[in-house]
Amino acid sequence: MPLSYPPIRAVEVDGEKRWQATCRTCGQDVCSRPQVVKAAVDEMRRAHGYEAECRRAER
Repeated sequence: MPLSYPPIRAVEVDGEKRWQATCRTCGQDVCSRPQVVKAAVDEMRRAHGYEAECRRAER
């Protein structure tokens, strides 16, 4: 898997567009719940780091 941050996707919550990111290595959500502000999700996925270096899958 190439070095990339978890992808951001748009999700609908009560008819409102929100943002979520899920790591493709471990399958866990980077955010605990969808965020209204896309920049917040971007900051969380960068804090998570690259998917290829994900350590969550080892636990």
